[in-house]
Amino acid sequence: YGLLHAGAASRGGASFLRGSYSLTGFRSYFVWTALLKTPLVTLVLVVAALVRLARVRELDSLAAAFLLVPVLAYGGAAIASRLNIGHRHLLPIYPFLYVAAGSLGAAWNRWPARARAATGPVALAAIAAGAFVVLAPPWRPALVYPHYLAYFNELAGGPREGARSLADSNLDWGQDLPALRRWLDRRGITEPVNLSLFGLADPLYHGIPHLNLPGGYPVEPRLSFSRDGAGRVDVPGARRPGYLAISATNRVGVYMSPDDRAAWRALLADATFVDAVGYSIFVYRLGPRAEVLDGRRAAGGARLPEPSATGPGPVLTRGGGAISYRPRAGPLISPPPETGRPPLFVGS
Repeated sequence: YGLLHAGAASRGGASFLRGSYSLTGFRSYFVWTALLKTPLVTLVLVVAALVRLARVRELDSLAAAFLLVPVLAYGGAAIASRLNIGHRHLLPIYPFLYVAAGSLGAAWNRWPARARAATGPVALAAIAAGAFVVLAPPWRPALVYPHYLAYFNELAGGPREGARSLADSNLDWGQDLPALRRWLDRRGITEPVNLSLFGLADPLYHGIPHLNLPGGYPVEPRLSFSRDGAGRVDVPGARRPGYLAISATNRVGVYMSPDDRAAWRALLADATFVDAVGYSIFVYRLGPRAEVLDGRRAAGGARLPEPSATGPGPVLTRGGGAISYRPRAGPLISPPPETGRPPLFVGS
């Protein structure tokens, strides 16, 4: 099953690269991931080592082949692949590149003692600093710890700007859900939040009551977009006014239809950006629905459907070890308390 699944996945799928979308992948995808997600000091050392391997004749050709052939073979296969979902698929070449970079030490060891004393500490400090901070911008460095998955170097603008270039496992696997819970707790926000989270991390496990918006957690029922007669977008049943938290992958709409992608752009354009949680979840504030609808009627648009009298929903909460689902109408549904597991819902 594993090999068959990998073979089927290698035929391609949705991918995102620097503002562009594709269903068949990008030939330059892994070149860009290497350029944007490798520390600059490491890039410089690797390039210098490869140049040295190509130019210095006295190096053992067998040793050079041991380092370069796997990089060329695996890197070429990755570039030819149509599966473009994360830099992690390029990681097997890095041990060989690091060993090659280490060969620079032999050349450095032949430098005069004074030059070695001046450059050694600087190089070590630069390598160590690159693991902790990204100087993008230099006057406001971005901390890497504990956001290792969302690492982007200065060429990408650091982790704060990484979502403009790449998505999916390059920065967003639901790892900031605990941070979102802490963000809500610090601000005393107890109301359910509108949530569109990429991946399979369970918001209820982290105690986040929410309404599951389009593109959100696939195990739960999801609300849908609606358009009025003039084509304006809303999500009937979403909480307004209320907070909206959306993950980076859903914000760019990698795995959404072009219509849903455009709907999200329109919805966020009318919302107010509040904060970023970690580097992969973005929090907005949605205004009251009455104001939105009144503005649309004034513009000549037909009125969007109102949420039912029971208020926003469906709202999902956890209580007493059980997961509860409150639809807009109908009884409360929850699994047996002893299981502590969310119910499985068919469809969205």
